[in-house]
Amino acid sequence: PSPAPLDRDATIALMEEYFRCVDGKDVDGLMRLLTEDCHVRIETDRLDHVGRDTGVRSMFERLFSRYARIWHGDFSWVFDGPAQRVGMIDR
Repeated sequence: PSPAPLDRDATIALMEEYFRCVDGKDVDGLMRLLTEDCHVRIETDRLDHVGRDTGVRSMFERLFSRYARIWHGDFSWVFDGPAQRVGMIDR
Protein backbone atom coordinates (compact mmCIF):
# COMPACT_ATOMS: atom_id res chain seq x y z
CA PRO A 1 0.00 0.00 0.00
CA SER A 2 1.08 3.56 -0.69
CA PRO A 3 1.84 5.80 2.27
CA ALA A 4 -0.70 8.46 3.17
CA PRO A 5 -0.06 11.85 1.56
CA LEU A 6 1.87 14.31 3.69
CA ASP A 7 0.57 17.76 4.45
CA ARG A 8 2.65 20.89 3.86
CA ASP A 9 4.15 21.05 7.36
CA ALA A 10 5.11 17.36 7.43
CA THR A 11 6.62 17.54 3.95
CA ILE A 12 8.68 20.62 4.76
CA ALA A 13 9.82 19.10 8.07
CA LEU A 14 11.00 16.02 6.17
CA MET A 15 12.86 18.14 3.62
CA GLU A 16 14.46 20.26 6.35
CA GLU A 17 15.67 17.09 8.09
CA TYR A 18 17.09 15.87 4.77
CA PHE A 19 19.08 19.08 4.29
CA ARG A 20 20.20 19.08 7.95
CA CYS A 21 21.64 15.62 7.32
CA VAL A 22 23.27 16.66 4.04
CA ASP A 23 24.76 19.84 5.49
CA GLY A 24 25.90 17.93 8.59
CA LYS A 25 27.38 15.14 6.45
CA ASP A 26 25.25 12.62 8.35
CA VAL A 27 25.04 9.71 5.92
CA ASP A 28 23.35 7.39 8.45
CA GLY A 29 20.70 10.03 9.17
CA LEU A 30 20.07 10.37 5.44
CA MET A 31 19.72 6.63 5.00
CA ARG A 32 17.03 6.58 7.72
CA LEU A 33 14.99 9.06 5.64
CA LEU A 34 15.16 7.10 2.37
CA THR A 35 13.44 3.94 1.16
CA GLU A 36 15.52 0.91 0.18
CA ASP A 37 14.55 1.35 -3.47
CA CYS A 38 15.14 5.10 -3.68
CA HIS A 39 16.52 6.67 -6.84
CA VAL A 40 18.48 9.92 -6.95
CA ARG A 41 19.11 11.61 -10.28
CA ILE A 42 21.66 14.37 -10.73
CA GLU A 43 20.11 16.15 -13.70
CA THR A 44 23.08 18.37 -14.47
CA ASP A 45 25.30 15.31 -14.97
CA ARG A 46 22.61 12.85 -16.08
CA LEU A 47 23.73 10.47 -13.36
CA ASP A 48 21.39 8.01 -11.65
CA HIS A 49 22.08 6.54 -8.23
CA VAL A 50 19.82 3.61 -7.36
CA GLY A 51 19.29 1.84 -4.06
CA ARG A 52 19.63 3.43 -0.64
CA ASP A 53 22.29 1.06 0.65
CA THR A 54 24.35 0.92 -2.52
CA GLY A 55 24.27 3.66 -5.14
CA VAL A 56 22.77 6.45 -3.04
CA ARG A 57 24.92 5.84 0.05
CA SER A 58 28.05 5.77 -2.12
CA MET A 59 27.02 9.01 -3.85
CA PHE A 60 26.66 10.81 -0.52
CA GLU A 61 29.88 9.36 0.87
CA ARG A 62 31.78 10.67 -2.18
CA LEU A 63 30.05 14.06 -1.92
CA PHE A 64 30.90 14.39 1.77
CA SER A 65 34.55 13.45 1.21
CA ARG A 66 34.97 16.06 -1.55
CA TYR A 67 33.71 19.14 0.27
CA ALA A 68 34.83 20.62 3.57
CA ARG A 69 31.49 22.40 3.99
CA ILE A 70 28.03 21.90 2.52
CA TRP A 71 25.27 24.44 3.06
CA HIS A 72 21.72 24.79 1.81
CA GLY A 73 19.84 27.85 2.89
CA ASP A 74 18.37 31.21 2.09
CA PHE A 75 15.46 29.75 0.18
CA SER A 76 11.71 29.39 0.56
CA TRP A 77 9.63 26.26 0.17
CA VAL A 78 7.01 25.77 -2.53
CA PHE A 79 4.57 22.94 -1.83
CA ASP A 80 2.16 21.25 -4.24
CA GLY A 81 -0.10 19.07 -2.07
CA PRO A 82 -2.06 17.25 -4.79
CA ALA A 83 1.15 16.30 -6.61
CA GLN A 84 3.03 15.66 -3.33
CA ARG A 85 5.96 17.73 -4.53
CA VAL A 86 8.09 20.30 -2.82
CA GLY A 87 10.63 22.68 -4.30
CA MET A 88 12.86 25.52 -3.24
CA ILE A 89 13.17 29.02 -4.60
CA ASP A 90 15.83 31.60 -3.79
CA ARG A 91 14.74 34.41 -1.51
